[in-house]
Amino acid sequence: MRKYTGTSDGIARAKRAGLEEMQKTLMYLFKAQNLGTHVVRDIKGKPGVMSVHSTGRAADIQPPSEKETNKLIAFLVDHAEIFQLEECHDYKDGLWGKGWRCSRRELDGKAGWKQWTSTDNGGSAGGGWCHYEISPEMADSPVKVKAAFAKIFPA
Repeated sequence: MRKYTGTSDGIARAKRAGLEEMQKTLMYLFKAQNLGTHVVRDIKGKPGVMSVHSTGRAADIQPPSEKETNKLIAFLVDHAEIFQLEECHDYKDGLWGKGWRCSRRELDGKAGWKQWTSTDNGGSAGGGWCHYEISPEMADSPVKVKAAFAKIFPA
């Protein structure tokens, strides 16, 4: 189990090359649209609480269908250690969605997942996209991101 960084690394001055490489590759693999990476802002619906997008380590991405979004989420979580994935949101699961986090212990046979409620959720219930966050180390290194994909898809 890895530590969740959250916003402890602070606001990034610019986009981080590793995250941008990961987003570009995922867009290609899943024929997905980039809904955004680095932007300094609060969490949706939580004024005064900084979003991980502000750190340059979070991205929103939308494949062309719910089926493809589910495949993307499963791909990210299945390869969480390789990508140093810290968080992943599935806004379509259940009424409020669910979130996966690297530091969460296994509950009900679902390692890392937490089903959200009306008062504890990702702020975008029903959204058709995926939000994910990676570690500072991966966010800063396109070389490490490319190496991670090469482990999954050897030449």
